[in-house]
Amino acid sequence: MADWVIRELKPNSVLDYGAGDGKFLAELRERFTGQLWHYDPSPALTARAKRVLQDADVRFCQDAKSLNGESIDVVTSIAVWTTLSGYQACVDYLSEQHRLLRRGGRAFVVVTHPCFREERYSSFKTQFKNDGYLRDGIPFTVDVFDRDRAVQFVDYHWNLSTMLRQSREVGFQLLAVTELPDATGGNPRGAPWLCFGFGKD
Repeated sequence: MADWVIRELKPNSVLDYGAGDGKFLAELRERFTGQLWHYDPSPALTARAKRVLQDADVRFCQDAKSLNGESIDVVTSIAVWTTLSGYQACVDYLSEQHRLLRRGGRAFVVVTHPCFREERYSSFKTQFKNDGYLRDGIPFTVDVFDRDRAVQFVDYHWNLSTMLRQSREVGFQLLAVTELPDATGGNPRGAPWLCFGFGKD
């Protein structure tokens, strides 16, 4: 997700929901002077993010429920939705972001593209088979890699119809869908990433 999209909105505050090691916020801080928030339920990832962001003027939240409702202008969430194994967990995840957004706010939620999971891209590959596309909640193995290391974990498949239904259940309006190409141009087939742009009335 390009940070210029966020900067064009000129928000006063941005919360990265499931922010992991904080690298996205570090990149955003280079070009954004507003208030930044980091939230991740993992203590280990939060500790790593505090090291990455120690000079970046970022606020840390240990529990998103401790933040006031309608207090954030933009919420971002990258590669979190597919880590959730149950339908209600997905709804709760989106509902909390909706609660935190101010009226007129925007949420940018990025997932690996559910239609192209069989493709190998420059930074990840999966063992998902598209003949299971319409079956929700299927676990599949993901390998994420760069030149130095590789990590394997399990994600869960939610097809486009189901993800849109979940977002409507919590009150989000779909404003944009952006399909993102392979970062290095390594694989021109399909798109590895899908970014939903949601709004709140």
